[in-house]
Amino acid sequence: MRFLSSALPKTASTILWAASVAASLAAPATTPDFHADVAPILRDYCAACHSGKDLEGEFSLETYASLRKGGESGSPLPSKPGEKSLLQKVLRGEKPAMPPKKEPQPTQADLAVLQSWLNAGAPGPGSTDPSILTLVTVPELPLKTSPSKAFTAAASSPDGRLLALARYKTVEVRDAMTQKVLYRFEGLPGKITSLQFSQDGGRLAAASGVAGISGSTRVWRLSTQNPASQKELQLEGEHRDRRVAELAAHRVAPSAATR
Repeated sequence: MRFLSSALPKTASTILWAASVAASLAAPATTPDFHADVAPILRDYCAACHSGKDLEGEFSLETYASLRKGGESGSPLPSKPGEKSLLQKVLRGEKPAMPPKKEPQPTQADLAVLQSWLNAGAPGPGSTDPSILTLVTVPELPLKTSPSKAFTAAASSPDGRLLALARYKTVEVRDAMTQKVLYRFEGLPGKITSLQFSQDGGRLAAASGVAGISGSTRVWRLSTQNPASQKELQLEGEHRDRRVAELAAHRVAPSAATR
């Protein structure tokens, strides 16, 4: 009995400690921010079925506006703080089950963040409302060795006189015979995956980007040495790099290169 009586205070303190930890997980101290706290959860567990062109239930959550609008079942968000909503029913495990049971499920901490956000009325972002698919944070890791200078893409002009070579964030256009660098374009985002000359060789398109986040396609005019007038086109947010580079290189009439 003496053993039990001495153990009770410790047991009670342990229970209180566990309860305080659970309460801290269940109730975030401040209202979660949509982009910083809510969007990563939606992106990880919901965006696969509710983004792009093939939408389940005609419902997209790529942006806060589309999430607020809802789909076939209406808006999943409350119109004011404390109001019950479709998303809250989902969090409680009611039908329809989302994500599907065979898919990865959000953690209790994730559910607590969503619940706190919904209790506050599901406030949206500020003046900007970009796609949550573009908000992935890619960590900057220090290099342990010198960066590779390997070529990641190459293309030759139709007449064989020019050779375009791409390294990380940089494109060089060389004389194919002498290997002299005629043009150098820098500052492209991420790895350059595709290069394409126009049919007359007067323009060059490059596609680059960070995998899984966004892409960029740029087109330069090669008939001028003035850097200010070389870049003619810049497209952002496209993932199908090679196809976009081909379209960008051929979308301008060949005669335009002589202007």
